[in-house]
Amino acid sequence: KWFEFFPESSWLKYKGNKLVRAIPSRVPNNYYNIFQSAPYAESLTKNGLTVIGKPGEYFFIQPLFAGLGIVTAMHTDAMPDPEQIRKETGIKHGAMLWSPWRKTIVSKPWHRNFLPPLHQKGNGISLVCENYKDKWSQTSRRDLKKFLAANIEIKNVTKEEFISGLNQSLLSGSLKKIFAKMLERLRDAKIEYWMTEKDSEVLGGLAVMDYGNTSAHLVAFMTKKGQEYQAGTGLIDYWNQYALKNKIKYLNFGHIRESGEPRAWQGYSDFKRKFMDKEIVIDKQYFRFF
Repeated sequence: KWFEFFPESSWLKYKGNKLVRAIPSRVPNNYYNIFQSAPYAESLTKNGLTVIGKPGEYFFIQPLFAGLGIVTAMHTDAMPDPEQIRKETGIKHGAMLWSPWRKTIVSKPWHRNFLPPLHQKGNGISLVCENYKDKWSQTSRRDLKKFLAANIEIKNVTKEEFISGLNQSLLSGSLKKIFAKMLERLRDAKIEYWMTEKDSEVLGGLAVMDYGNTSAHLVAFMTKKGQEYQAGTGLIDYWNQYALKNKIKYLNFGHIRESGEPRAWQGYSDFKRKFMDKEIVIDKQYFRFF
């Protein structure tokens, strides 16, 4: 079974025992997280931050006073350089916060930051392919059959209609407000809003944002009746079909709960794991002064 999943593995023998050595599963070179996308960067400029760089290598700068500032580099392999910051922003001194996208050796003057992370640590990714359902579990395929048998239509809706459905969902009031504000902040991005109903009753919805060669999960919601019909699985299936039609290469499932993060996120993270190919964990972040 191991060699079915890791065909490039090899056997190492040691005194009668056998050790399997697997080839590391790396983050694809042309995939980057939503935090490094152009629409996300543009949304932060509206909040007063200065953004420099390009997709995958953005730095976000919060000016303070008297030439001081805070530089944040989230989920990127690009290491912030003080001289570049001084040249492009006029900020002379401050602090830099950096979370490398891939595992790398980081040396002084960078120091490990053991404070709570500045952002979500886990990210789920799936490669779009024609036979995507073959990678799903039997339970997921059975849930999809139940949804499809009910002849429930999934339709494109406006942002206003989507938020109206969101307000009828099982999510807490605070999360509804957070998601509504995020969608407003990203209003100029390419966002698809999908919702499904039965007998004029909302079952669930999914909003995704396209950037580069990727479509990213933004907001999803479900009602109690939607859970009965497995509307969540139906929406994931619809998302895959949308990606195939639009020649999108990756699905970014967004945040996946990791150790130490709120347990309230565990249920939906486990649901997303049924459809993902890879889970990326950003477990270290660093800081330095300049």
